[in-house]
Amino acid sequence: MHWLSPFIFITVLGLSLEASAATPLEQGIAAFRRDDLPKAIQILQPLAVGGDVQAQYYLGLSYEYRPEAAVWFQKAAEQGHAKAQYFLYSSYRDGIGVPQDDALANKWLLKAAKGGSDSAQYSLGVETGDPKWYRLAAAQGHDKAQLELARLYRDGKGVPADFVRAYMWLLLAAEAGNTTAKQDAAFVEANVLNAHQIKQGRTLAQRCKQRSFKRCD
Repeated sequence: MHWLSPFIFITVLGLSLEASAATPLEQGIAAFRRDDLPKAIQILQPLAVGGDVQAQYYLGLSYEYRPEAAVWFQKAAEQGHAKAQYFLYSSYRDGIGVPQDDALANKWLLKAAKGGSDSAQYSLGVETGDPKWYRLAAAQGHDKAQLELARLYRDGKGVPADFVRAYMWLLLAAEAGNTTAKQDAAFVEANVLNAHQIKQGRTLAQRCKQRSFKRCD
């Protein structure tokens, strides 16, 4: 026997035991995440029918752009699942699986934003221009919301104009991987702020991260 054979056997056995220890919901979500959508649907369907809100949400995701997705997003949304509410908003906005309906789309967008969906909060910020929604999304690390807050502080729209505060949000968005924010931060450093202001902005950004993006303004 090859000297690795016992190790391979133990590894495979361990993986099998791990899989068997997972709940059906965990198995369904795992199948979705590895893009085995038929398997995910097979596992999640009975759970969703039984009323499991997470199963309903992931079943909707597993159906992707098929009409069935909206059915399960609706069921999860009605149980208060904020992410499902956001996807239901998208379904009504685009008429995918349901008749296109702007009023219902806006209803579910607001519910999702109030329920804590950062994507919904960002989208509502885009639609209304209200800094409140950008702040809520930014507090969850949403890089596009952080970039928009930087622009609001730069232009003094809905908030006092403050280049240092704008720079702070650019740094945070850039650190989250937003390439536009990286470019804008570099431009600001080279052309707008002096050395003292740059130091201030970096200190504010560090403090904001320590506070988990809350109470940063």
